[in-house]
Amino acid sequence: MISVAIATMDRPAHVARAVRSVLAGPALPLEVLVVDQSLGAETRVAVTALGSPLVRYLHQALPSASAARNRATAEARGEYLAFLDDDCEVPEGWLREVETQLARFGAPDALWGEIRAPGDAASDRKAPPVSTFGVLRARVWGPRTHPNRMGYAGHMVVRRTTLQAVGGFDERLGPGSAFFGAEDMDLGYRLLKARMRLASTPDLHMVHHQWRDPADLPRLFYSYNFGHSAFCAKHLRQGDLLPARFFAEQVVDDAWMLASAARRRSRLVARVAAHRSRGTWAGLVAGWREFGPR
Repeated sequence: MISVAIATMDRPAHVARAVRSVLAGPALPLEVLVVDQSLGAETRVAVTALGSPLVRYLHQALPSASAARNRATAEARGEYLAFLDDDCEVPEGWLREVETQLARFGAPDALWGEIRAPGDAASDRKAPPVSTFGVLRARVWGPRTHPNRMGYAGHMVVRRTTLQAVGGFDERLGPGSAFFGAEDMDLGYRLLKARMRLASTPDLHMVHHQWRDPADLPRLFYSYNFGHSAFCAKHLRQGDLLPARFFAEQVVDDAWMLASAARRRSRLVARVAAHRSRGTWAGLVAGWREFGPR
């Protein structure tokens, strides 16, 4: 019933670990599709070396996370697609829990789970958390929800026909595009607007392995906010005013992070907050131009 899809680029050790974790559980997926955008052969070698007939290696020349996920959607055979990021790892019972939660929510159109830091990761108050996501309680979401409250594409299970019905991921957004990110928020928002049944649960979780150098974090958070604002601009340009509220919330969050940096006396968090704020406004301007009338 479930196809697992992992988009990757130049991270052979990471993606091999992710695939191994999927295959280590008592329940196995129908298939694991690895869509590789690397220039070299290292990822292909690492994935092939796993030796599993369930793994399907697909190469794609275009460096685009959205295009890679759309390729996986077109190639998949399962009723549901479980998207994972290549730098993540699932626990042994993960797939069985996916099946349990899909049944619990009555076969929803999409389901999100938690993204946690490794259990042995040290907590550093002077550094912001990277690519983690918590779920307070299990729930089904209403149409006026901000999509980033549901979850992210790094840990998302979606019915394949539902994904196709809304046009898949917008390839103008996301890693590899001019707007760096927010392809998952854009997809989630379109699913909300289409009145699909969408749920999140803390009972489904996986681990994200943070590998970036602290010096890279300001630019990373700039790209996150740049993409978010472009997503807001896209829908504002279409006459939908709700993303104006999302944009305003982001401006408030930027200010909150700057105040937090002062409390923590953290130069790193201050730099991240400043870059976030720049990304917020630069993304709105660039997105307004890109998604306007041609």
